[in-house]
Amino acid sequence: VGVLVLFFVSILIADKRTFAWPAVTWPMYSGRFLSYPEDTYTKKLYRAITADPEDSFWVRPNQLWGADRYSVSYDLMDRALDKERSDAAEHKLAAIDQIRYMFPRAEVVEVEIWELTWAVDLDSVPAIEFDEPIERLLHASFSYESLGEVRWEDRQ
Repeated sequence: VGVLVLFFVSILIADKRTFAWPAVTWPMYSGRFLSYPEDTYTKKLYRAITADPEDSFWVRPNQLWGADRYSVSYDLMDRALDKERSDAAEHKLAAIDQIRYMFPRAEVVEVEIWELTWAVDLDSVPAIEFDEPIERLLHASFSYESLGEVRWEDRQ
């Protein structure tokens, strides 16, 4: 009984905004300011266009090199979009090759780079409806033919 009384008295007396509050140490009770997500969320994604357009699909960066190296995909994407780079075409070709390598059963004929924006609604679950972007912006569209290259399989 004495432990419970001491516990409740310490809750009433303690400053609940400090990190060392005796009942819990959750960051939400600390003196730090909580940050909330923005109203929108924007990401660049690859779109793999297949021979049958109905089978086309979105490719997330972590699908190309794994979740621990997704930044490699973004670097490749940024370099392919940089018009001032002399090797931008080589980066586009590398993106096509990597997508075709990771999805060998898909007959990928073209790759697009899109910037998608979604609305964030913190009152809903899930907070972002990934199937319903509010804005789509096409940055680039390229294929082996548009780059003047032979297909990956023919170079082997």
